[in-house]
Amino acid sequence: NMLRLEQLIADNHPAHAKRKGQEKIVTWPPTDLSSNGVQIGDFVKKFDYSFRWTADHQIGAEMEPLRQLGDPVAEAAYLVLNPGPGEDPLTKLRAAAKQPNPAPEVAELWDHCTKKPDWLDWTKLKRGQYVYRRHGQFLGKILLHLGLGGGYGAAKINRVLMSTRYLVGQGEKGQEDTFRRLMETAMATMDFMVPGSLTPDTGEGWETALRVRFLHAKVRCGLGRSPKWDAAAWGVPINVEDMAGTLCAFGFACVQAMESVLFTSQSDLDAYLHVWRYVGYLLGIPDEHNPCESQRKSVAFTQSLFMHQMQPDESSSKLCMHTLLSVSGRGVDRFDAETHVSLARLLMGPNYAAAMGLPGLKFQQLVAHLFGFGLDHAHAWLTAIPLLGPWVVERNWMVARRLIAHLLRGKPLSIRGHHTHAPVESNVGELPAHAAVDIAAAKAMQRSQGPLPIHLWERVHWNPFSSLSLVTLGLAVLRWLKRRRSMKLC
Repeated sequence: NMLRLEQLIADNHPAHAKRKGQEKIVTWPPTDLSSNGVQIGDFVKKFDYSFRWTADHQIGAEMEPLRQLGDPVAEAAYLVLNPGPGEDPLTKLRAAAKQPNPAPEVAELWDHCTKKPDWLDWTKLKRGQYVYRRHGQFLGKILLHLGLGGGYGAAKINRVLMSTRYLVGQGEKGQEDTFRRLMETAMATMDFMVPGSLTPDTGEGWETALRVRFLHAKVRCGLGRSPKWDAAAWGVPINVEDMAGTLCAFGFACVQAMESVLFTSQSDLDAYLHVWRYVGYLLGIPDEHNPCESQRKSVAFTQSLFMHQMQPDESSSKLCMHTLLSVSGRGVDRFDAETHVSLARLLMGPNYAAAMGLPGLKFQQLVAHLFGFGLDHAHAWLTAIPLLGPWVVERNWMVARRLIAHLLRGKPLSIRGHHTHAPVESNVGELPAHAAVDIAAAKAMQRSQGPLPIHLWERVHWNPFSSLSLVTLGLAVLRWLKRRRSMKLC
């Protein structure tokens, strides 16, 4: 298999193809909707990424119309329900939909969210949820440093964040707010991954998805009508392309990471994508534009989106650094700022990270992160052990939810029905101040957070290094038992 993989890489690497004179390498800026006349079979390269163009890919002229598509079903229902400050739109939707003669807009949204799609496989979805619970610690790092940090390279998506002040608050208070919203996103993701949580009308994950959908509708109804919002240049706020791209960050980026670092099986990866396909359905992404339908479609859409949108600007650099600094010294791992920045650079690649304004990667940082990936692999190995593995997975999951709840400190959450965040028209285009990587400040923040509510015995199966130690000890015991048995036979 390794020989076949090496041969595949050799046959498809752009540099190799160029030397042989068999193929051409094509690239283009996001403004080129013709995509430089790319043809099926051409090699495409941008920053550190290269791939072969296929019939599944879409040129800029095919991607651009998605920016003018919102979620008319949810927006119409939101305007009819008209929830006031502090009101839960999902509660109003549920009550209105169960009336004898609900409004057509309400009935349409309720039917969409409670109807089971023909392609939905509950057994496959449950398996995908377990895959996330098993590798959640590792995937959290990928989502933060590559999915979110690297996603800021799409300058048009940043416009919504800057205009609504979401993940963009100024100063220390702004970093605190950003951290809380990141933890809220983590909690929402965990809601999706609990068995039975996506059951229509009763599951907590299903309710979370609907509340997120209403939050998006609220932003479109408010920000989209602002005279300062340039829909022609930026598209509809939180449009289909943006939502599908975000889904790719949770789906495709994590699949690639699990495939390369943890060597996850193909059936597990397909099941994991199946979860995000259904979540995307609940969030209002049309089936024909849902990239998580298959791995092939998610790969092609992500690469097409990368060519169409990813061109870092000043907002990309500032938002990325602001987000990484907001988690420094906080969270579960409590890494310092330099560790977060160096991990983001490693995952993004040197050229793309340089365009994002991230500092260079030191050799000792590279070694430390590669060792960390080795520990992640050891943890995945531990969770694959029959009987012991599932127990470790569920215990880790319980500890993780308790830690996230502790870090949120009981603050009101929009995913629990407390919609306190609204578009702020006057802030369209405003950026947070660009902060330097300050390790001393991160360490001070770490001290101020206090101890985490995690017991000593729980650290044994929570810490990947402890997992590696357990695996090593288990192998040593098995080897000793084998030798003892052979001695008895003699």
